[in-house]
Amino acid sequence: MQIYFAQFKTTELPKGAFVDAVIGANRKSNRERIEGISWNKIDYNLSFAADHRKLLIVDDPVRALITSKFIFDAHEVTWTTEATLNYSNGLLTVRMLRECNENADRRTIDFQITPLIAELEFRKKVISEIPTPDGYPEELDLDNADIIRDVINGRDYLKPVVYISKIWDSDAYYVEVDRLAALLKNVAYVCIESDSEVTGYLKNACQRQNPYNGNVAIYFPRKRDRVWRLNMNDISINEDIEFDILLQIEQYMRERIPTDTESFDSINNTLLQRKNNQLELQNESIKRENTQIYESLDKELTGDKAQILQLNKRVQQLESENEGLKRKLRTAKDTPLLVYGKICELYPDEIKDIILDELFRASKKIDSDTRRGELLKDILFANDFTDRQGKRILQLKNQFSVEDGLSPATRRMLADMGFEVSSDGKHHKITYFGDDRFLFSWSKTGSDWRSGKNLASEIIRKTL
Repeated sequence: MQIYFAQFKTTELPKGAFVDAVIGANRKSNRERIEGISWNKIDYNLSFAADHRKLLIVDDPVRALITSKFIFDAHEVTWTTEATLNYSNGLLTVRMLRECNENADRRTIDFQITPLIAELEFRKKVISEIPTPDGYPEELDLDNADIIRDVINGRDYLKPVVYISKIWDSDAYYVEVDRLAALLKNVAYVCIESDSEVTGYLKNACQRQNPYNGNVAIYFPRKRDRVWRLNMNDISINEDIEFDILLQIEQYMRERIPTDTESFDSINNTLLQRKNNQLELQNESIKRENTQIYESLDKELTGDKAQILQLNKRVQQLESENEGLKRKLRTAKDTPLLVYGKICELYPDEIKDIILDELFRASKKIDSDTRRGELLKDILFANDFTDRQGKRILQLKNQFSVEDGLSPATRRMLADMGFEVSSDGKHHKITYFGDDRFLFSWSKTGSDWRSGKNLASEIIRKTL
């Protein structure tokens, strides 16, 4: 169920700044933070996941759209927050959805600011459509009454506009306007009549469609029945006016259907469909090329009997070779060079990396002009050996050669390699993929650089 929908104007927010803001907001959020997020400033299609949290970002450069989706499962509730930026016009759309099971708390009307909007406001990337900053009421007099005049006459802002008129012959309102504006921050604009002459001006400028004498109206964007009115003569004295206004805003948010350029799933599906269409075009192109080849061959075959005979022989030869290759492949598949044991890999290609590393070390000790040396080098070449294991070992040695403690950089490097770091009294505990058989301890008060080198050697010996 959609519980929040709002759109914002932004300034100087290219897609790179958007990704920075999304990741920055996640890092600052105690509730939503995914540990270890990093970005290379190149890829714009990203995926991060940890501890019931998932963050996805996809880019559609054809339509100048970039969108993020954060999913968080907590306390019988699945929270989903989407943010979509059109980086050609700076329009930002933010949605929040909530899916509950039968045991969940179903309270609503709680327009909490999302971490991303807070981050963009901190970076001064969000622009208010009215002069007063979002979260405060816009006080209207004859100098700026055109704002609500245009709204009443049909102008749409990105967010709903709540207009509250003054009680007749008074400076008061039937609702606490400062509190209401704060509750509707990043949700709706609140405009209030501050000068009694505004009512007379609006009656003439808006064909008497303006609220007055304490009455309230909400003007919704992109909605057929765009105006909701609250006439104080029609309600009981004990009615909660503030709640009535919030309820109407909440209902609008629930019913606001995003377009195909405002929804993460729609944008992602468009990208997948576009990719599928490209593959189909490539397939059709290959089919046409094959057809042309077959037609050309057929023309050549029918043109010369001798050539037909030669080609038939060649075809038979190729078919025989093909069958031979198929038999060889079947044999190779049934009897592989090595067979996996029962121990599972901790990360993709772990077993392959270790075996190739051992073969590489062995090849260094064998003369290259021997049969054994030739075979080892051929296997390494055929498997695109790049010495990944050696690079990991070198990275560990280099990092710990200058360390006398666990810096943030060292922690990130260990996490990337599958190590988990925790604290236990005066020591750091480092575990390889959560396996207590590969547990390493390092004093928090290391006396010299040699302790880091010794730790690196022990880690390398037991895990790499």
